[in-house]
Amino acid sequence: MGKIDYKALFEEIEHLITPDAVPGGDGFETSSPKHLEENSTPILGGWTNDNIKYGKLVIRVPIPELAPFFNRKNEYYNVEQANKFIEITEMPLYFNMETGLKVQEFRSPEIYMTDQDISFDYIALAIKSLNQLNGHGIQAREAFNMEEALGYFKFQERTEPLLDAKTQLWVQNFYKRFFKEHKATEFSHNDPTFPNFTITEQIIDFEYSGMAPVLSDLCNMHSFYIDNLEFENFLTKTEAPFSDMQPLVIFWMFFWGQWRLSKGFLPDNKTEKEVKNYHRQARLKLNYARELLDEYMGKRY
Repeated sequence: MGKIDYKALFEEIEHLITPDAVPGGDGFETSSPKHLEENSTPILGGWTNDNIKYGKLVIRVPIPELAPFFNRKNEYYNVEQANKFIEITEMPLYFNMETGLKVQEFRSPEIYMTDQDISFDYIALAIKSLNQLNGHGIQAREAFNMEEALGYFKFQERTEPLLDAKTQLWVQNFYKRFFKEHKATEFSHNDPTFPNFTITEQIIDFEYSGMAPVLSDLCNMHSFYIDNLEFENFLTKTEAPFSDMQPLVIFWMFFWGQWRLSKGFLPDNKTEKEVKNYHRQARLKLNYARELLDEYMGKRY
C-alpha cells in the first residue's frame, strides 16, 4: 500500500533489533536498513497499515495519508486500559504515539481467527471476548465519533459524491437523531472483524477503539458479515440484541471503504477479483442500510 522508508524505520526501532529478536544476525553489528528491507516479509490482509515480519518482530507502519482517522495517543491509552483491567490484549514492545508505528512480538498465525473459517463456535468465542471488553466498565479517553468521520469523508470527496444528496441528508439527520436519543456508551473496539480475534480470547488492533453507543461492536460485526449464513444462523439461535445503530454503522463503513478505493489505498495482495467483490459487498450493505433506514424513518427513497 504505502512506501516504507527502511532507513528511517531502522533508526527508530534499532534498539529492538537484538540477536534474539532477529536470529541469524548479530543484532547491531550486522543489522542495517538494507538487512531490514531484504529480510522482512509483508504480512498480508490489512487495509489501513503496512505490516511486516522481521525475525521475531511484527512491525506496523501506518500510511501517512490515513493519519486523520486515528488518534494514536488514544489508541495506546485504550490498549493500556484493556490490558490492565482484563488482560484481553498485549502491550506492544514499542509504540510511537505521534505516528502510530508499533512493534510487537510475532505470534503464530494459527491462534488468529480468519474470515474463511467462520463457525458457530468461533462467533460465540469472538462475541464472548467482545462482551468482556464492552461490559467491564473500562473508560476510553475519547469517544469514537462517527458523525465527525462522516463529515471528513464528505469533505474529502472528489467530483462525484458517494451517495445521492437525498440519502446523504437522511443519513446526517438520522445520525443527529440517534446520538441525541442514545446517550449510554461503552468501551468499544469498533473494528471487530474475525482476524482481530484469537482463539485464546484476546483482541488486537485498537486503533478505532473508543467510547461508543451500547451494542456498537455487535452491530459492527454484523455489518461485516451480513451475507454470511453461519453468522445469521448464530444471531437467530442466540436472539442477539440489536439497536437502531445498525444502518449508521453500515453507512460509515460504506463511506470509509469507498473513500479508500477512490484514493487508491488497497492492500498490495488484493486481486482484481477481490476488489470487485469488495465493491459488490459495499453495494449489498448499502442497500441493506437503506432498507433499515427506511424502516426506522418511515420514508421511501
